Amino acid sequence: MRPRPSWGEMRLPPEAVLVMQILTATEPLVLPRMERLVIGRAGAAGLRNPDVDLTSWGALRYGVSRVHAAIEIRDEAVFLTDLGSTNGTFLNARRLSPNETRIVCSGDEVCFGNLLARLYFRHLAELDNK
Repeated sequence: MRPRPSWGEMRLPPEAVLVMQILTATEPLVLPRMERLVIGRAGAAGLRNPDVDLTSWGALRYGVSRVHAAIEIRDEAVFLTDLGSTNGTFLNARRLSPNETRIVCSGDEVCFGNLLARLYFRHLAELDNK
């Protein structure tokens, strides 16, 4: 018998935040609670910068596009969309097609190019206790 997959929490209630743990970083990144977040790396002056800039975590070296992916929160669900990135967006090792949207569960692995991270849904009280 094959083990049954264990799915993470699928709801992001209003009192929770989205936390990104980049696997090469020691501290998690608490994402701002916005309807839509663009993930990528900063570009030259005058270009649109992403809402979440992964430059400090080696984004250029790991193949993160300037406008790589989007995370959207709708009706307490979290969605990930590849924005036509050069090196792809992967959700649990499955590559998303350009402009493909998939639902994200707490604990899911996301790879922006080759920059590996996990997304978690955390209540604010959990973060205060750490």
